[in-house]
Amino acid sequence: MRSEIFIVFILFLCSSAYSQVVELHDSELDSVEHAQYLSGDITKILNAEINYAASALESKIEGDVVLSFIIDKNGKMGNLTIVSSPHKSLSTSSILSMNSLENNWSPYKVNNQPLDKKYLMVFRYRIYLNTQPPAYKKEAERLFKKQKYERALKHYNWAIEENKYDADLFEGRSLVKDKLSDTEGAKQDKETYKVLKNEVFRCIDVVSIGITKKVTKTTVIRR
Repeated sequence: MRSEIFIVFILFLCSSAYSQVVELHDSELDSVEHAQYLSGDITKILNAEINYAASALESKIEGDVVLSFIIDKNGKMGNLTIVSSPHKSLSTSSILSMNSLENNWSPYKVNNQPLDKKYLMVFRYRIYLNTQPPAYKKEAERLFKKQKYERALKHYNWAIEENKYDADLFEGRSLVKDKLSDTEGAKQDKETYKVLKNEVFRCIDVVSIGITKKVTKTTVIRR
């Protein structure tokens, strides 16, 4: 009798998305109004359309696909371009989801004047086997409230390493650095926060959560 152990990967695909209205904090501008998608909740639409490419899942490929696009002064999207991507299959999935959108936007405005504006759309592909996505941000906020600033800083660092396009993480870390008397570090994080709030239209999480299951196969040898 011979026993052979096989590892079976069972993957459950779940896409989640988070978003918020981005605002440019710039005292030199009297009034800034960012572009808006007018044909529904863009995060829900992209969330429904996006797929984690099977070939990427099988090869355990993950990472951030960053796309740039322009909303012109007439409220039309164009110039959809790949800025960076870990794999062609993930680029294709991201572009297909963007192309599913109707070309119906309100333009970016400064002092009520419509202008062309370039934005970034970030699709964050992540695979988690036998674990759940880390809750670094939530834990950092909890530690900050408890005035445990050194530990909060570590969790913010881990969170930013995981998602460098989340403006709120940089804002939160700047507050921690202020408490730790790191004035220069706090200033740099605040500047990064402003840039991300101005440039990143949305971050979309595309998450595959899976488990590994051991299967024992028994072979009976008859004599």
